[in-house]
Amino acid sequence: MTLPQTLGPEAITFAQTIKGWSFIVVTAVMLWLLIQRLSDRQALIIGDLELHKRILENAHNGVLVTNGNGEIIYVNEALERITGYRQEELLGRNPSVLSSGFHDREFYRQMWETLERDHAWQGEIVNRRKDGNRFTEWITITKIVDGTSGDARYVSVISDISKAKADQDRLQYLAFHDPLTSLPNRALMQEHLKTALHQAALERNQIAVLFLDLDDFKIINETLGHQTGDLILKQVARRLSGVVDDAALGRFSGDQFILITPAVESPDQVAGLAERLLESLSEPLRPQGHHPISVRCTVGITVSDGMRDVSEEGLASLLSEADAALNEAKTNGKNGFAFYSSDMMERSQRRLELEQALSHAIQNDELRLHFQPVFDVGSEQLVGAEALLRWAHPHRGLISPGEFIPVAEETGLILPLGEWVMQALIGQIQRWLDAGLDPGVVAFNVASRQVAQGEFSAALTRALASHERVSHHLEVELTESGLMSLGDGTIDKLHAVQSSGVRLAVDDFGTGYSSLAYLRRFPLNKLKIDRSFIAELHDDNENEAIIRAILAMAHTLNLKVQAEGVETREQLLLLRELGCDTWQGFLGAAPLPAEGFEAGYLRTSAATGPWPHAVRGVTQHRT
Repeated sequence: MTLPQTLGPEAITFAQTIKGWSFIVVTAVMLWLLIQRLSDRQALIIGDLELHKRILENAHNGVLVTNGNGEIIYVNEALERITGYRQEELLGRNPSVLSSGFHDREFYRQMWETLERDHAWQGEIVNRRKDGNRFTEWITITKIVDGTSGDARYVSVISDISKAKADQDRLQYLAFHDPLTSLPNRALMQEHLKTALHQAALERNQIAVLFLDLDDFKIINETLGHQTGDLILKQVARRLSGVVDDAALGRFSGDQFILITPAVESPDQVAGLAERLLESLSEPLRPQGHHPISVRCTVGITVSDGMRDVSEEGLASLLSEADAALNEAKTNGKNGFAFYSSDMMERSQRRLELEQALSHAIQNDELRLHFQPVFDVGSEQLVGAEALLRWAHPHRGLISPGEFIPVAEETGLILPLGEWVMQALIGQIQRWLDAGLDPGVVAFNVASRQVAQGEFSAALTRALASHERVSHHLEVELTESGLMSLGDGTIDKLHAVQSSGVRLAVDDFGTGYSSLAYLRRFPLNKLKIDRSFIAELHDDNENEAIIRAILAMAHTLNLKVQAEGVETREQLLLLRELGCDTWQGFLGAAPLPAEGFEAGYLRTSAATGPWPHAVRGVTQHRT
């Protein structure tokens, strides 16, 4: 602007001075405002950087940054915690310092190929901490390129998933392993079976499947408790594991184990394995806090080539064959093994039908009691009988106890059957007594499982409460092996039985433990020598010596001795010479229905006084 000409030089100088200061003030204000704005922005940036730093430092995940040369330029505290390294120990080093050697070069080559192509990669890596322990991490790597300089940075965000991975592995393990024995379970063994069949098809050889079942294990559980049963199962698993060689061993269910043997060359090879399995359990087990316990097993075997169908139905068929062989071995006496044959499946089906029919036998009134007379060795006069269960099947006629009793024991039907026998026998003896007939002492078999469950002694006491005269005519028989399986916990129960007036006898003596210790522990009245010792008594000096020893031991303990299975006059005369007390067998009489026993022995006795049926030295017809 131009100043008026009328102003003097001084006014003009003043005005120019004012103008200059105004410019300076305005400029200063503008500069101040600009600086203030920049300062505020810097503060915001610094605040954001500080915030980002705090976020990184306090993040749960580890953060590691490298430059384009692969040198670590930043790590946060979380990464220090995860790896065990301090920041100064990592800066400037290559991330390979964390490598565990778990992954091969190809793994890292593919990782870097993806990272360079997509600028990102994520996955699971097993690395190593400073202390040398491996850990599993989930890592996300992002490549960041500076827009100005073009320099690359690689930012890795790391999560330690070791615990989650361990939990996952544990769940996976539990899904395919038995938690008690740590052996593979049914699911994993079926996978092993598929693999073995595929391999057999490739190698053109055979595999064997073996089912192993512990004999009478239910009795152990019921008498000693499931905790002791578990201890026994663990010891059994260890023993079996020691003899299976390259076979896959698993726990299939309950007390049943399964073995899958590859590359089978001959049946003898598998038979040898089965024999080693049986032998491994020959020595008693010693669960902590218990006396030694003998456990036996039975093995069923099937052999197959690789052409077998590996579908669910095909595997089930193969396992059914092993199970059928197992049932066959049990039918043949347990503590042995059997190979599958085609006719076993038919027998197994009949067995299943038998089991179903047996469950209805009681309510359908198909059970009968037969009575085999028992004689005094010296006078050859009748002193009682043994009550034997018979099943009058509506279509098959009389079925042998040897066929249906094992089925009843395995299925638990032995309990209702045993209850029926006890009630029916007490009722029959009461009717004879009411009619003025004296049947002597009548024995009946009781499964050790009945005693083990604690109901037998109480049920017997209740039944005898209304039949007081019957108790002195009853004798309870327990097999030697069954008695030993009961353990000390059942001694009081047996005392309760004996205190009611009922006698106690050991059946099949000599086939099991034959221990003087248990004869002293249990409240017994009689030993029954097993028929196997009597069969060859007349021409076997060793059997004679055994019987002589049994008699001496029993009589020392004030126990009576009864011989089973006497079939010849020579056997009877030798038993008399040895000092045996009583006997039974086909030499005297076969088992008879109640009516036949009553008519042939009790009615005649009541009419004539003394027992009329002295042995005449003839073998009667066996039924």
